Amino acid sequence: MKFAGISLTSLAGMAMLPEQMEVHLVPDSVKLRQELIGITRSIGALGIAIMILFMGLSFGILSKTLTERQQLLLLKKGNAELEPKVQKVTEMFSVIRAVEQRRKPDETAINMLAVLHPLVPSGVLLEKVEIHADEGRLVAGGTASSRQDIREVINALESSALFSGVKETEASRRLEDGRFKFQITAMLEGGK
Repeated sequence: MKFAGISLTSLAGMAMLPEQMEVHLVPDSVKLRQELIGITRSIGALGIAIMILFMGLSFGILSKTLTERQQLLLLKKGNAELEPKVQKVTEMFSVIRAVEQRRKPDETAINMLAVLHPLVPSGVLLEKVEIHADEGRLVAGGTASSRQDIREVINALESSALFSGVKETEASRRLEDGRFKFQITAMLEGGK
């Protein structure tokens, strides 16, 4: 075995300033290459993490969308199954509304007689009062002692807030007892 010679001057210099002593056993190009490889690995790991994040978000959004679409399809199917029942209930409500409309005290024939009675002169006898609620129309007929009494009935109904468009639908005619038979039509308040 052979030993290489060492200079004492270099050993003395190393002993005097040991903190500034640097030993370069690895060349600079190798060190730079290792740093670049480390940076590249870090950037690659960051890229992979970002891709995993985006894939997770995409998967979450896609699964939420598919779930909501499935729920929407189930709701549509449920609505389609309930459609006949809804139609039946709607028809029941329309029947109930029609019955309630007929029950309104303002539109019953008895209450109309109570409204008409003060408007009719003493020489007029009402024989019929018909209410056509679907058309919003009142038909009243009877006899009067004169044509002037019929005109007074028409004017009184026309001046009332409950009726409009009052007219005589049949020409008044004289009966054997001298009275005049008449028929009047009027639109109810809010009628068509």
